[in-house]
Amino acid sequence: GGYISEAESGRRGAKNAYENDAQDVVNEIRAAQGGINTGRAQNALNVRRSMASIASGIRQGLRSGQTQLANMNAGDSSAARAMAMGFAKSGNKQASQVGNEAQLKEGEFDSAQQELNRTEAQKLGALKSWRDNKVNDIGTKLYQSLAELDAQAQGEGLNGIVDMGAKNRIVA
Repeated sequence: GGYISEAESGRRGAKNAYENDAQDVVNEIRAAQGGINTGRAQNALNVRRSMASIASGIRQGLRSGQTQLANMNAGDSSAARAMAMGFAKSGNKQASQVGNEAQLKEGEFDSAQQELNRTEAQKLGALKSWRDNKVNDIGTKLYQSLAELDAQAQGEGLNGIVDMGAKNRIVA
C-alpha cells in the first residue's frame, strides 16, 4: 500500500507539473501569436491609411491645380492633362513605396511566424518527452518495489498477495 500510495503521489505531482508547464507553453505561444496577429493587422491598417492619405493629397493637388489653370483660362489645355499625368505618376510612386514597405513588414511577420511554429513544436516535443520519461520513471520504480516485495512474500511462502497490476493502472 505504501509503494502504491507513493507512486500515486508521484503521478499526481507529475500531472500537476505537466499541466502547469503545458499551460505556460500555451500562454507563451498565444502571446507571441497575438503579437504577430496585431502586427499584421496594424500593417494592413497603415497601408489603408497611407493609401487614403495619398489619394487625398492627389485630390487636393488636382483641385488646387485646376483652380490655378481655370484662373489662367487653361482648364481645357494640355497643361491640365500634364498636371493630371504628373499627379498620377507621383501617386503611383508613393503607392508603390507603401506597398514595398508593407511587403517588407509582412516578410518580418512571416519569419516571426516560422520561428514561433518552430519554438512551439520544440517546446511541445520537450514537454511530451518529459512527461513520457516521468511516467516511465514512476512505473519502473513502482514495478521494482512491488517485484521486491513479491519476492520477499514468496520467500515467506505467501504467493499472489502483491498486486503487480497496480503499476499498469497507475501508469495508464
